[in-house]
Amino acid sequence: MILIPRFILSFLGMHVSSMIGLKAVIEGSDHVMHLAGMISYLQKDYMPMLEVNQSYTANIVNACLSTSVKKLLYCSSIAAITKNSNGELITEDVVWNNEVQHSNYGYTKHLGEYELWRAQEEGLDAVAINPGIILGYGDWNKGSNTLFKNAAKSFPFFSEGITGWVGVQDVAQIAEKLCISDISRERFILVSENLSFKEVADTMCDKLGSRKPWIEIKGILFQIAYGIVWVKELFGIRGMLSKETVCSSVAVNYFSNRKIKEKLNYDFESIKTVISKAAQYYRL
Repeated sequence: MILIPRFILSFLGMHVSSMIGLKAVIEGSDHVMHLAGMISYLQKDYMPMLEVNQSYTANIVNACLSTSVKKLLYCSSIAAITKNSNGELITEDVVWNNEVQHSNYGYTKHLGEYELWRAQEEGLDAVAINPGIILGYGDWNKGSNTLFKNAAKSFPFFSEGITGWVGVQDVAQIAEKLCISDISRERFILVSENLSFKEVADTMCDKLGSRKPWIEIKGILFQIAYGIVWVKELFGIRGMLSKETVCSSVAVNYFSNRKIKEKLNYDFESIKTVISKAAQYYRL
């Protein structure tokens, strides 16, 4: 058994932005996990998201540098990785390309990574994780858990876009392993499987006992959906969809998990198993 003195899971950025407050909480800790972040795909949220995902991260980095913290782990996202959209596996080695379209969320998390790499150059051991879409159970009115709510209500629309998916328990276990390891100055894509949104929705519906989606978002229907959310965003109306989420739902990207599997000799839980466990919770 490994004893980790004063181990902190740091959600501080969302609530304590001042250096004084951060230093008071972090002081004496060996390891810090910075898991805080703001996720939004609405243009109106860009500035507050920039403040949380970059500026607050910079505060945490500075606080760690000014204390006795040995290592900082930063939770980024696959959204912060430039996609190739040509069917090739995307790895951690891909270079950020400003010419390629990124979501505002992905861009702000990318800037957060810059703060982490700065910390490394200033002498702090650091490591980053880039999870895919994280699935688990909890409040299904928030985040990716809303996919379960849509499935339970037989949401009729689907897309054949493909991206990386991962279970929340895998993310937590890998984060802990990396944080207390000797691994630093690296980042790791955390993806169990690359699946289409249709495959994930169908599995959720199977486990929740609801009707599978039957209307594909493509062609003229895609144009209509994009137009509707464009108008909603223009008038500041929030909702489940945005221009960015509509576009990402039809994008095809494959992410490699080879690096983390080899580094930690780690086996991911299948997404079918993750969904099955979560569905048992949601059906209670």
